[in-house]
Amino acid sequence: MHTTKFSLLILMIIAICIKGFSQTNIEPEPIQVDNVFNKGLKLLDNGNYREAADKFIELLSVDSLNANWNYLTGLCYLNIPLEKEKSIKFLKQAVKNVSLDAETDYFEETIAPVEAYFYLGEAFHKNYKFEDAIDILSVLKFKYVKDDPEFEAMINKLISECETGIELTAHPVEMSIKNIRNKINTKYSEHSPVFTADESILIFTSKRKGSTGNIMTDDGQYKEDIYISFKEENGWSEPFGIGNTINTAGHEATIGLSADGQELFIYKDDNNDGNIYYSKLNGDSWSKPEKMGSDINTKDQETHASLSADGKSIYFTSDRKGGYGGKDIYIVRKLPTGEWSKAQNLGDSINTPYDEEGPYIHPDGVSLYFSSCGHKTMGGYDIFISTYNPDNKTWSTPENLGYPVNTTEDDVFYTPTVDGTRAYYSSYKAGGIGNNDLYIISTPDAEAKTLAVYTGKIEFCNGSVPKEGYISITDTDWGDEYGVYTPNSKTGKYLFILPIGRSFNINYTTENNFSKTIKIEVEEKDAYQKQRKAIELTPIIFGCPEKEFTMSFANNEIKLNSKHYDIIDEIINYIRENPHYDIKFTTSEGNNFERNTKEREQAIKKVLTERGITSKKIFTSFDNTLSESICYINITGNDANQDITSNAETRKIDINEDLPEALQSEIAVNDIIYEFNKDTTYEYYSTLNAITSFLNNNPEAKIKLIGYTDSLGTESYNLKLSKKRALFAKKYMVKMGGNPKQIETEGLGESQQIAFGNTNEERKYNRRVEIHVLKQGTKQKLSVHRIEVPDNLKIVKTN
Repeated sequence: MHTTKFSLLILMIIAICIKGFSQTNIEPEPIQVDNVFNKGLKLLDNGNYREAADKFIELLSVDSLNANWNYLTGLCYLNIPLEKEKSIKFLKQAVKNVSLDAETDYFEETIAPVEAYFYLGEAFHKNYKFEDAIDILSVLKFKYVKDDPEFEAMINKLISECETGIELTAHPVEMSIKNIRNKINTKYSEHSPVFTADESILIFTSKRKGSTGNIMTDDGQYKEDIYISFKEENGWSEPFGIGNTINTAGHEATIGLSADGQELFIYKDDNNDGNIYYSKLNGDSWSKPEKMGSDINTKDQETHASLSADGKSIYFTSDRKGGYGGKDIYIVRKLPTGEWSKAQNLGDSINTPYDEEGPYIHPDGVSLYFSSCGHKTMGGYDIFISTYNPDNKTWSTPENLGYPVNTTEDDVFYTPTVDGTRAYYSSYKAGGIGNNDLYIISTPDAEAKTLAVYTGKIEFCNGSVPKEGYISITDTDWGDEYGVYTPNSKTGKYLFILPIGRSFNINYTTENNFSKTIKIEVEEKDAYQKQRKAIELTPIIFGCPEKEFTMSFANNEIKLNSKHYDIIDEIINYIRENPHYDIKFTTSEGNNFERNTKEREQAIKKVLTERGITSKKIFTSFDNTLSESICYINITGNDANQDITSNAETRKIDINEDLPEALQSEIAVNDIIYEFNKDTTYEYYSTLNAITSFLNNNPEAKIKLIGYTDSLGTESYNLKLSKKRALFAKKYMVKMGGNPKQIETEGLGESQQIAFGNTNEERKYNRRVEIHVLKQGTKQKLSVHRIEVPDNLKIVKTN
C-alpha cells in the first residue's frame, strides 16, 4: 500500500519536471506559409527583390525542394544587382520539376512553370556562361515550346545575344573604367550623367536620401532628383540639388545638356505619358521647365533628347505610332523662324522592331551614339555608333562598341567627351558604391575627334554683362553660318566647339549695336584631345572709350624716328594696362600716302611685336575690325595731306574730263558691293570720292545710302551688318570733307534679295549699298547705275 503510493508520487514528480523542462525550451511556432508567401509575392510585384528573396528563402527552410519557391527565389536574385549569380542555384533546382500548368502565385504550388528554363538561361547569360545558356534554352525550345511564336522569338533572341556575347568577349576592347567616387556616387542609384563640353559641369540624376520630396519608393530608394557638381582641382565638388524650379516631390531625370551648359533637357512622367522638358540657365538659376512642342511630345512616351553642339538639331526617342516598333529615334531641325521642324524618323538603318534609347549626337555633328535592344547586342541594351554621310544623307550600319563597354546588362546613357576617347555612363558593377554608379570609360585605341573647345566671356567696360548678347560664327571659306550661341546673361561666359583645320569669323554682338569680329584659325595643336581643356579666349569688352595716338611722317618718310619710338612706348604701356584693347591703324587715303601706308604700318607693328604685343591684337588699316575696345594709331604725313586737300578736286576733274562735253554736268556712279561678312570696302573709294565731290559742289543735294546683306546668318545680325555698311560709306565721305547733313543712311538686312546663289561669289550681288538721290544738285546731276545681276541668278519679282 505504501509502496504503491510512493510509486505514484514519483511518477507525478517526474511528470511535473518534464512539463517544466518543456516550458523552458519552447519550440518556434510553425511558419504561416500562406502569409509569408503572399508577402513575398507582393514585394516581388513591387520590385523590392531583396526583401522578397528573404521571404522565399524563409519558405525554403520548410521545403528546400519546392520547385515553385526555388523558381521565385531565383527570379528575385536575377533582378538584384551584383547578386545575379545566386539565382543559378535556385533555378537549377526549379527546372527539375516543371509543368505548363503550374500556378506560381498559389502558395500550395510545388511545381515551377516551364519559364524557369528561360530564366535559368538568362541567369547563365547574365553571368557570362553563354554555352550553358544556349544548352538550357535549346532544351526549352525543343521540349516545351509549341505553337507559341512570341515565346519562341524571345528564346531565339536570347540565344542570339549569347552568340554575340561569345564573339565580343573573345575580342575585348582595350579600355579602363574608373568609378567617379569623389562625392558623386552614393549607396543609392545615380544615373544619366550629362556634362558641358569642357567637362567643367556635371549634372546627373540620383535616388539618394534628401531629395525634394524625401519620399521613399517601393524599391527602398527615393524619388529621383537632379543634382549638379562643378570640376575642382582635386575632383568634383559636393553635389547639390539643381533647384526647386526643376526638382519637385515627383520624379525628374536628366536626359540632355547643351554643349555650353546653358540649356538642360529633362524627362517627366506626366500621367504615364513621359514628356521632354527644357530649362534655360539665367545667370546662375534655372528657369521653370517648359514642355517641348507637339512636334516632339505626343500622348505616347518620349524619353530622351540630345541637342547638337550647333543648336540646330534635336535627336529624341519616342514610341509613337508609325515607327518601326518600340521606341525609335527621331530628329527635328531648327527652322529659319527659330521653330522646330516636324519630327522625322531616322529610318530602319538606326531603328529596329525593338527599343532604341539614349541617343547622343557628338559635337562633330555626324557621330550618333545610342543604345539598342534590336541590333546585334550581347544582352539587353548595347551601345552603338553610327556615322552620318551628308553627301548621300544616309547613316552607316550601327557598330557595337564592344565588350567590356557593353555587358550582358542594359548599357544606356553613354555620353562621350569631345575628343571621343572617354565617356561618362552609369552602370551596376562589382566594387561599386551603390546600386548604380557613375563611371568614366577611357578607350585609348579610339580614334580621337579633331575638335577644339573654346571658352570666353563678354562684358562692358564698366564690368556689367550684356543682357542681349549673342555670338554668330561663320566659315570664312564658304561663308556659311556655323552656329549662333548665347553667353550666360549673368556671367557673360560662353562656349563653342569648332573643327580642326578650318577658319572662322566670330562675331560678338550686344545691345546698343556694339559689335566685334575676330578670326580664329583652328589648328591641330588646339584639339581637345591634346589640350584636355578648353582654350580660353581673350575677354571681349565693349563700350570702352577709344584711345588714339597720332604718328606723323615727313613726305615719303618710312623709317621710324625717336619721336615715333616714344609714342610706341606710350602705346605699349597703355595696352599692358588695358589688355582687352586691340590696336588699329587708321590713315587718310591718298595716292602717294597709300603706297607708303603698308611699309609704315609694318615698321610700327614690328616694334610692337618685338616688345611683347601679340600680332593677333594688331589690325592694319586694311583689316576689318569693329572692336569697341580699340587703341587707334593714326598715321599722318605731308604726302597724305597733299592728297587729302587735292583728292576731291582731282577726282572731280578726272571724271569731268573723261565725259563728253554734253554730259559734264552729270556724274555717274555704281552701287557698292561688299565682301562676305564685311562692313568695309576699299575697292570703291573712287565712287565715294566722286559722290563727295558732287555733294560739295551741290550743297542743296541730298542722298540716301541703303545697306543690304545676303541671306546667310541670322536676321537680326544681318540687319545690323547692313546698317554698318551704309554707315561706313557715310563716315568715309564725311572724313573726306562731305557734309553729314546731306547723307542719310538705312539698313534693310536681307529683306531685298536680288540674286539667287549657292556660292559666296553668286551671293555677292545681295551684299551691297545702294545710292539713292533724294534731291538733285543745281550745278550737277548724280546718276546711279544699279548692280547688274546675271540672268541665270536674277530674282524676278512677280506682282
